Amino acid sequence: MKQSIASIKALVGAFWTREAGAIAVTAALSIVALVGIAGFAIDIGHAYSAQRVIQASAEAAAAAGKATSAYPCISASAVFYVEVFATGCNLSSTAAEFIK
Repeated sequence: MKQSIASIKALVGAFWTREAGAIAVTAALSIVALVGIAGFAIDIGHAYSAQRVIQASAEAAAAAGKATSAYPCISASAVFYVEVFATGCNLSSTAAEFIK
């Protein structure tokens, strides 16, 4: 029993004192951290991009609302432009019908 405990202590002691392979562990941990930081940066960039699109759509809708209240005859045109802008210039069926 004492001999097995001594061999376990020797094995653990050798594990902690050997430096071979230490750079591999350091590199692996560094890569994990760098990938995490890169993913976070991409997520933040996407969030800012989405916020800009939403803000621009809201401003276009506000401008269209103001135009329709001031000039009721252009309401269909204003709604069309807001829809085109909000969808990223993808014309929906209602916008395509408006063009015809």
